[in-house]
Amino acid sequence: MDPSLTEHPSRPLRNRPRRRGVLGKVLLAIVLLALVAGGIAFSYLYEMGMEELPHRAYDKHIAIVAREYPIDPLLVRAVIWRESRFNPDAVGDAKERGLMQVTPIAAQDWVETMDIENFHLDQLFDPYTNIRAGSFYLSRALGRWQDRDDPIPFALAEYNAGRSRALKWVDTDRPRSAEAFRANIDFPTTAKYIDLIMDKHQEYREDTMKRRWELWLKYYSQRLREKLSGEE
Repeated sequence: MDPSLTEHPSRPLRNRPRRRGVLGKVLLAIVLLALVAGGIAFSYLYEMGMEELPHRAYDKHIAIVAREYPIDPLLVRAVIWRESRFNPDAVGDAKERGLMQVTPIAAQDWVETMDIENFHLDQLFDPYTNIRAGSFYLSRALGRWQDRDDPIPFALAEYNAGRSRALKWVDTDRPRSAEAFRANIDFPTTAKYIDLIMDKHQEYREDTMKRRWELWLKYYSQRLREKLSGEE
């Protein structure tokens, strides 16, 4: 027992928990307000910082499309990096067009499924349109393989080589295993395609986390300096 409680029996002990409770609520409210304000400020700084590098030139389009289709924006960026190196005017050997190298067949599939009107193939050179079409195709592939332990290699194989080939590479003994699937791919170009995109995707994830931390530190360091200078 605390000796102070026995030394001062007349102290109104019943009020002390109430004060602590009120104080705790006030402190919690302050912390929550700081987190909200900091989160808003951080989001603003982060969005501004995203456009500083050339390979982030299309991040605004990607962010919009990622809300339309359930897909990781950083994965879309990694696919664009591999498909066109961020060149919206790129044309492939099989007449693939634009940032995500969308084929005419894939584009037509997107147009019919999403009921897109007045579409012509040259619109695939428009970055936003191309990202919409490519992300639709990639998102649908990810949905088809969502029951696997890692849907990304399966979806990338389908995006690169077609669904029929991807189905052939599924391991009969371990159909849910991405590792077994990757080992069964007998197209060296597709295997390399998957490896490169997954490595780039991980690189983008790490870079994003690093930038978020740096911007957070920058923001709060600036706030601290402003506060200290105001108190002088």
